[in-house]
Amino acid sequence: MSSFKNLVLKLLFLLLAPSVATIGLRLAQFDWFDFPYIWLVIPISVIVISIIIIIIRFRQIGSGNIGGLVMGVHDYPTRYEYPHEGVIWHIGIRDLAMSASDVEVKTPPRCPKCKTELGQSKSFWGGRKWKCPRGDFMKKSKKSFYEISKSLEKIVRRDWEEGKLH
Repeated sequence: MSSFKNLVLKLLFLLLAPSVATIGLRLAQFDWFDFPYIWLVIPISVIVISIIIIIIRFRQIGSGNIGGLVMGVHDYPTRYEYPHEGVIWHIGIRDLAMSASDVEVKTPPRCPKCKTELGQSKSFWGGRKWKCPRGDFMKKSKKSFYEISKSLEKIVRRDWEEGKLH
C-alpha cells in the first residue's frame, strides 16, 4: 500500500507543479486576466485531485476487514436488551455471575424496529454504515460494532456492579 501512496504522491506532484508555478508567476505579476491558461489549469487541477481522492477512497474501502463482526469471547446466554447508539445490543451474563467480568456485550447489534442482526459496511467518506437486512433501518457511525461494543461493555459492567442488571 505504501508503494501505491508513493506513486500517487509523485503523480500528484507532477500534475500540480505546473499549476502551482503558473499561479505563483501570476501572483507575482498581478496580471490574472491577461493569461487565459490559468483559468484552464485550475479546473483541470481540481478534477485531477478529485479523481485521485476518489481512487484512494475506493481502494481503502475495498481493502481490509471492516471489523466488529465478532461474537463475544464466552458467548454467555442473552439476558438483557440494552438500547445504545440508536440500536439494540444483547447483553450476555454467565449463569451464577459473580463479578462484572461475567458480563459481555454481543455483536452485531440488532435493528430497533425488527430486532434483526444488523450488517456493517464501510462508508465512502469514512466511518461505517449499519443496515438492517430487511431494509427498514440504516444508521451511520464513525465507529465499528466492535469498538462501540467494547465501550458499551464498560457501561454495562458498571450497571451490573451497581445492581441494575441482577
